[in-house]
Amino acid sequence: MDDPGNDLKHMIEWAEKPIPAFFKDLSPEHLHELRGYTQAVVDYETDGLKELYYTISTLIKYVPNFVLLPLITNYIKPPIAAGVCEQLGLREASKLASGLPAEYLGEVAHHMESKWVAEILARLKPSFAEQCIEYAIMHHPMKALDIGQYVDKDILKIAAKYLHIIETVDRTLLEDYAELMEEIRSFES
Repeated sequence: MDDPGNDLKHMIEWAEKPIPAFFKDLSPEHLHELRGYTQAVVDYETDGLKELYYTISTLIKYVPNFVLLPLITNYIKPPIAAGVCEQLGLREASKLASGLPAEYLGEVAHHMESKWVAEILARLKPSFAEQCIEYAIMHHPMKALDIGQYVDKDILKIAAKYLHIIETVDRTLLEDYAELMEEIRSFES
């Protein structure tokens, strides 16, 4: 685990639900212990999934996209698709992502490492990337900001169109992204 000061932020990101009020009353040490315990539960429940994702990613390389894409969107939930996508190379992940609906890709991106999502976004057609960015900002604004730390200026220009949505997020959560918010504001028309 990283900085204990981020424990509350990480637990909020995991659940995407308001935290119980008493969490704010916990000391930093107790909050860190709670996060450690929560992480242990998550690790126990997800044991073996990384190997499964790797196996699936190896197999899907041999399935044509016209067959694969409908199977993915109809039968694979976004968290599973995210785990598989993270096992693919950037070229394969980008090619696969470009064939998915923006809404589905937005949900998949929500479960992926932000830096990886930024690399994939950079390889998408600009119009499709904008659809994905809009979806992410509307449905997962904190994740969109986290991804925003790794994207180039062209993508931040797109995000500036949706700044009014980002600014509705709780101010205390936006504090970690103050510099990024200023950069996005600089592209506002």
